[in-house]
Order: sequence, then C-alpha cells, then structure tokens
Amino acid sequence: MKKSLILAAAMLALGGCATSPDPSTVIAEAENEIKVAKKMNYLWRDTEKHLEGAKKAQADGDNEKANKLAKKALSEAKLAQQQAKDNAGAGPNFN
Repeated sequence: MKKSLILAAAMLALGGCATSPDPSTVIAEAENEIKVAKKMNYLWRDTEKHLEGAKKAQADGDNEKANKLAKKALSEAKLAQQQAKDNAGAGPNFN
C-alpha cells in the first residue's frame, strides 16, 4: 500500500511538469492500459468513467479537461496493474 501511494504521488508530481499533449494520444494510451488492467482482473471502479468523461470533454472542445480526465484514467489503470502485481503473492505471513 505504501509503495502504491508513493508511486501515485510521483506520477502526479511528474504529470504536472509535462506539457499538455493532444487528448487523443492520452485517451488512446489510457484505453490500452485499461485493457491490460481488465485482463489482470484488477480494473478500478471509476477508471472507465474518467475515460468516458475525457472523451466527452474532447468532443465538446474542452481539451484541458479532456487531458486531465484522460491522465487520471491512465494513472489509475497503471496503478491498478501495479496493485495486481503487488498482490499476486499476497497471503498470510507466519514469520
């Protein structure tokens, strides 16, 4: 859990430094990462909602909002994948 929080904080800090790419690129990346998280059976509850919001904002011409929501969906999908990896060997530890 601690690793996930550190990773999330780092991603948010680095994401704020980058320039805003075209929403289409981030949306496509998020879609791919969501597919991977789904295959791992670890997709978070609101990730697809953020992606749909990004698509709607892009259609409405609000690229800033589209980028924000697409980045959030992308981040959540990657974090869900990391969580699946971290919990793959979870179980009781009797040491």
